[in-house]
Amino acid sequence: PTPPSKREEQTFEVTVPNNVQGGSSFALLAGGVRVQVVCPVNASPGQKIRFRLPLALTRKPKKQTALAAKRLSYDKDGWTRTVRVTDMKLQWIRMDENGGIDNLRNAKFDVE
Repeated sequence: PTPPSKREEQTFEVTVPNNVQGGSSFALLAGGVRVQVVCPVNASPGQKIRFRLPLALTRKPKKQTALAAKRLSYDKDGWTRTVRVTDMKLQWIRMDENGGIDNLRNAKFDVE
């Protein structure tokens, strides 16, 4: 893998949503990719924050088959696959009706 210092990255700037406090996370689309961002503890709603993503993650593939597009459709019953900005790992989160992260502890993903 390319060392982080030599990896091409893109900086994104977003406004902290009204319902998010410092230290909590929120999901958004950045460069067409759903990501989960942890709000810095010293940030407050309405404030702008910045984060970086590798360009390889946000670049669109040149050609995608219909099968690949279907396979990459991850949204189901509010569950969506995201990239955690802190470590670039994929994870499942459940979105609420306002586009925020649903923190229901007992919710389970139903594969059917």
